[in-house]
Amino acid sequence: MSTPKMRKRDRAYLFLKQQLLEQLLQPGAMVDVDAIAHSLGMSRTPVLEAITLLEREGYLVVVPQVGVFVRIAEANEIYQRVLARAVLEGFLAAHAASNVNESFLQHLEALLERMDAAPSPHTYAKLNREFHSAIHRQAGLVIIQRLVEELWDYIRYIAYADQLFADRSVSQKQHRAILGALRSKDPIRARKLMEKHVLRAAELFSPNVTKQQEDTTTTHKRV
Repeated sequence: MSTPKMRKRDRAYLFLKQQLLEQLLQPGAMVDVDAIAHSLGMSRTPVLEAITLLEREGYLVVVPQVGVFVRIAEANEIYQRVLARAVLEGFLAAHAASNVNESFLQHLEALLERMDAAPSPHTYAKLNREFHSAIHRQAGLVIIQRLVEELWDYIRYIAYADQLFADRSVSQKQHRAILGALRSKDPIRARKLMEKHVLRAAELFSPNVTKQQEDTTTTHKRV
C-alpha cells in the first residue's frame, strides 16, 4: 500500500512549526504568508489554515487588516505551561516506574552519559528531551504524552538552551535521582522527583523572578 499523501495544510503547519521551534521566526516578527505559500508550492489558503492552528496553540497572532505575527508570550503564561508540564510529567514518571525493564533503564543510563559529555547547551538540550521522552513513552499513556510534547515544544520555542541549562550539574543530579526511583520501581518517588525537577525550570519564568528582573532593569536604566 502507498503512503497517504500529506494534506497541504499539514505540510504548511509542519513547515511553520519547525521555523518557530528552530527560532528562525523570532517573536514579534511578521510572517510573510505569500512567501511561505510560494516556497511550499501552494496557494495561501492552506497556509492560512495552518496559521489558524498555530494561533490556537499560542505561537502566532493574526491582526485583521495588518498581518500575521509571531506572538510574544507573557512570562506568567509560560510559567503556567511549565507548571502543567510538571504535573503531567510526574504522572507519566509514576506510570513508567510500574512498567520498567532493563533495556529501558540501560537506554536512560546511556543518555545520561552522553549528556555528561555534551559539548554544547544545544546538544545537551536535545539529549535532555530524549531522556524525558523515553520516560513518557515507557508510561504507555499516549494522550498525556502528546499533551506533554506540545508543552515541551512551546518551551523550546520561547527559551534558549543556555538559559534553561545554565547549571547542568544540578539537572544531571536530578536526572540520576529520577533514574534511581525508576530502577527501584517506586512510582511515588519517581513522581515527586520528576515534578521537582520540572518545577526548577518553572522558577525561571515565575512572576516573582520576572518582576525582580524588571525592577533590576529599571534600576540600571535610572543609574
